[in-house]
Amino acid sequence: MKFIRSLGNIGMGILSMIVSVLLQLVLFIPVYIYYTTIIGIHGTMTDIDFLTILDQIANSIFSMDLAVYATVIWGICGIFVFSLWYKRISSTTPKVSFTRDLSGYTIFGIILVAVGAQLLVNYICNILSTYFVREFDQFAGLFDMTSLSTMASIIMLIYAIFIAPIHEEILFRGVILHYMRNGCPFILANILQALLFGLLHMNIVQGTYAFLVGLLLGYIFKRSKNLTSTIIIHIIFNIIGSFPILKGLPGNAISLNLIAAAIGAVILTIGCIVYNYYIKERDLRLSFKNE
Repeated sequence: MKFIRSLGNIGMGILSMIVSVLLQLVLFIPVYIYYTTIIGIHGTMTDIDFLTILDQIANSIFSMDLAVYATVIWGICGIFVFSLWYKRISSTTPKVSFTRDLSGYTIFGIILVAVGAQLLVNYICNILSTYFVREFDQFAGLFDMTSLSTMASIIMLIYAIFIAPIHEEILFRGVILHYMRNGCPFILANILQALLFGLLHMNIVQGTYAFLVGLLLGYIFKRSKNLTSTIIIHIIFNIIGSFPILKGLPGNAISLNLIAAAIGAVILTIGCIVYNYYIKERDLRLSFKNE
């Protein structure tokens, strides 16, 4: 009976991911209709023939602007849907308010964790890009912003920095990890939610580092017992990744990339130590308070 219940919880975690994907597909339809009728071909109905209009509608499916608008709507709706879901399933789960953690230690630790993780991932990927050229070229093509309108570029930036981290943390570290932890030990649960997090990104490059970052964020969530910490780390991580704050080195400069990645690993480790130190102090105070 316990085994079946465990499988059921793991299944619910996977189902949460499926619901998110289906939500994206369902929302694409009204966004597509709006885009093609109001934005894409508005004002052209009397100027061109019907076959040309159909051709424009077909071509708009592959419009980068349309993909951005659909993704943003999905992210906003996902925040709403999975916030309600998480609130419902985690009502009996022990949680700690982020305001209780708000201190110089936690803020400093969070910043170090985010910066260190981005450095480590960035320069390791630089090295890998010299060995997996085709995969990284395809990945770069997915994020070619030159074909986006100015408005779509701004909206995409807002999505990447704010909407995506909130949506993904609630879904993966909130809902999915909750189910996985009820179905198996934390280490396996964390691997499973990080694996699903990587799969959601639908490409090998982004999926790989999403998996690694997902493992880190799952661990932070376990220690902090709140989603705010992981959301802030995710936001900082995406800010650094969205802007050329940390310039990349040439991929063939392996020694320099390894040094930069090692520096990132050291910063990440120090950040985890600092953050863990305060969390231990917090848990100790809470245990005394409850006695």
